[in-house]
Amino acid sequence: MQLPYDFTVKDGATSLVAQASAPLDLTLNVGSNAPAPVSVKVLGIPLSWTATSSAPWLVLKNASGTGIGSFTVEFDTSKAIEGVQSGTIVVKSSDGQQVQLAASLSMISKSFTVSQNGFTFTAVNGAPITPQKITFDLEGGGSWSSSSNVSWLNVTPENGSLPGQATVSINPAKGALASGPHNGNFVLSSPSGKQRSVSVSLNLTRPVLSLSKNIISLGGTFGRDFTNDTVTMHLNTLDSSWPWKLNALPTWVNASAQNGEVNQNGTSVRLTANLQKAPVGSSTTVVHATAQVNGDTLSNPITLTINRDQQKILPSETGLAMVSVPGWSRLVRTVTVRDNFGADTDWSASSNQNWLRVARNGNQLTLTGDPSGLPDDVTSYATVTLSSNAPGVSTPEVVRVALWKGSKAPEARSEIQTHSSTQLLADTIRPLVYVHETGSTLDAYNVYTGQKVASSTALGNRLGAMAMSANGDYLYVYDIAGRSILVLNAQTLAKLTTWTLPNEISPFSNLLSIRPNGEELVITNVGEAFRVANGQRFQVNMKGALAATRDGNRVYSNVEGATGYAFDMDFTAIGGGSLHLGAARWFGVGTSGRDIAVSPDGKRYFMAAGADQRCSVGDASTLKVIGDLPGGEGNARNVEVDSFGRVYCGGLNWYGKADVWLHDSNGVELKQFRVTDYSSELQPRQMVISPDGMMLIGLSHNFKLIMMRVGP
Repeated sequence: MQLPYDFTVKDGATSLVAQASAPLDLTLNVGSNAPAPVSVKVLGIPLSWTATSSAPWLVLKNASGTGIGSFTVEFDTSKAIEGVQSGTIVVKSSDGQQVQLAASLSMISKSFTVSQNGFTFTAVNGAPITPQKITFDLEGGGSWSSSSNVSWLNVTPENGSLPGQATVSINPAKGALASGPHNGNFVLSSPSGKQRSVSVSLNLTRPVLSLSKNIISLGGTFGRDFTNDTVTMHLNTLDSSWPWKLNALPTWVNASAQNGEVNQNGTSVRLTANLQKAPVGSSTTVVHATAQVNGDTLSNPITLTINRDQQKILPSETGLAMVSVPGWSRLVRTVTVRDNFGADTDWSASSNQNWLRVARNGNQLTLTGDPSGLPDDVTSYATVTLSSNAPGVSTPEVVRVALWKGSKAPEARSEIQTHSSTQLLADTIRPLVYVHETGSTLDAYNVYTGQKVASSTALGNRLGAMAMSANGDYLYVYDIAGRSILVLNAQTLAKLTTWTLPNEISPFSNLLSIRPNGEELVITNVGEAFRVANGQRFQVNMKGALAATRDGNRVYSNVEGATGYAFDMDFTAIGGGSLHLGAARWFGVGTSGRDIAVSPDGKRYFMAAGADQRCSVGDASTLKVIGDLPGGEGNARNVEVDSFGRVYCGGLNWYGKADVWLHDSNGVELKQFRVTDYSSELQPRQMVISPDGMMLIGLSHNFKLIMMRVGP
């Protein structure tokens, strides 16, 4: 069988071949020069061909041709990245054959070598922080620069040539860092190598603002001591100083500075009282001393207290007696005036009566009476007002003055027989004495006329000891049965009020009116004291006979035994009114203390000890006996000091020529008196002196009220 067929004849088939003249796998340092190009031959076909690259860093030159040929492969490192990267070169022929050539490029950066990999700083916030050093290098050298990622981290210098050295410093003020941990880093860079990051750790301890004291009290215990006080601040930031201030300072305190700077060396602030802004009493507030150290606000409280008493202009005496009778007169009296704060406060004095003139000389006030226009046998009264325009000074103080103008001179000695009188008291400004028979009736007698001038009945069931205010306003009487104190109007003997007592009263219980710091108090020896202005009560513990200095700052308690006690006293408006009673100070009183008196200047005290013949003299500063008064017989049972400063010592001397001895203020004996009848005696503590110092009055054991002329 014959079959038809056709033949097609083609050229002999060949394979496409591409051969690189050098390896296409390269390793280079970042920044190094580009490597030499590599030639690639194309073989095996007479056809056309083209070559392409898959990576931008593989750059082909003459990448096409026909038949046997070649092209060039160049490496553009500027388009390469750090690390290993791969690429492919594909050669294709026109008949569809292709050959792939694999290429790779490893770009390696040069690394910095550093002296330390990281830094740690620890310091008190606000204190200087010591810088640290770092050295570094890079293979091949070159330039370098640094940068920080936080404001408080500084590297200096910021650039230079390799090898390099820099100072790493910390400034917490940049960024106002608070105490605690903080982290940052800085980077070393170079065109020749890889960047190097260095870590920095900062640990800030909270600073401490310390004060020399956290409690400051101005004014002292009594509210009259306004010396400065000082608080010193320290901040433990070495020599670095930071701002401080005092917050919310009250108006009643002045500070030498309210702001400034402080460091470990400290700064002091002097605090003084602003009396014009300080209220009377006790005021307390809390202020804060603060310091700002970068991001830390430090605060320390200061408790400020001011004790402010009521400022007063005080006379040494608030009641004065004057007298004018045929044969003698006492019409000039002198008063010392002081500011209870010790300040040089201006003051003035005025009289409400024309017959009484006032004249000031420094702190002395002289009062002069003129009886020429006054009626006879009458007590005339005047009030002297002391006042000041100084801010903060209290309402005016007054001095009561009573002038007795008598038409006749007093008898040398007169006596009044009473029924059973046992209590005797002299008025503080009038020529009167008060007596009672431990019943319910109180009588008043004029010591110049001997006449009973007033009587008050139904005062109580059983009256006891008496006392009178220094200005003559009030008379105080124990009601023994009623266990109370009766407050009477001294001129009318009318009962004004009653103070009840928790403890029993005996016929031997005593009373005393005093004016510490210008505040009238009534002191008892049964456990209580009373503020006359409002009846406020205070506890006291005194026994026996009582006597006080004229300013009321010390009370003597003479116990009927061998013991006496002195109590320093003061009164302040703080706390609504506070009585400050010092600790009892012992002093000896002889064999059996009966009576006690104090000199007008308060420097001496005098004691009548029942078993001793003479009255003794004690030194107020040491509380020691310094001698005896001359004269005296029997047993000393009464002692008094008159307004001249003369001392009277009365004793039990039934048959002697005298039973009272008079001495001048220096203890020199002046006169002797036989007050009681022959074979009689004065009752203990029942001898008094008229307020003008001219008359001696006593109660005898046979109940006679005896008045004797002494004179100036």
